[in-house]
Amino acid sequence: MVLYEDLRIYTIWRTEAAQYKQQQLAYKKNSEEWEILGELAERLHHPDEAVEAWQACLTMRFSPKAMRGVLRLYERHGDNRGMLGALIRLIAWQYRWYSEFSPDLYYAIRKLIEDDGAVKVRSIIQATSLPQHILDLTHQYAGLCAAFRSDGTEG
Repeated sequence: MVLYEDLRIYTIWRTEAAQYKQQQLAYKKNSEEWEILGELAERLHHPDEAVEAWQACLTMRFSPKAMRGVLRLYERHGDNRGMLGALIRLIAWQYRWYSEFSPDLYYAIRKLIEDDGAVKVRSIIQATSLPQHILDLTHQYAGLCAAFRSDGTEG
């Protein structure tokens, strides 16, 4: 029953979006609706539509759920710079609200370091124009990878 309801809502969304696009009108939803539509599209295995909805949500306000979805897209496409940008925002959000370590974020940054190497990742982080305390938070995650001698952290 849930699958049919998901399919019904998804079909209505895509039909409305196509009609608005055809009439050259802006398709407006609030950020929570975009977030829900992104989750719906992901459940139905439509990753491009999911990312479209999550990006629409992120243009209105920051949502960790939407940012994690976009992070998965960057990871799937191998866009390491986009992945690092999403990671920095998620790390700052995690610290702001929970002041603690996130295993998911650690895993993502470890994977990034394995692909590009620790020196390159740290250099990219340092090259951003973000405040130093945000950079320090991100460097802590990279430092954990070095402490545990993850692949990509040697010399």
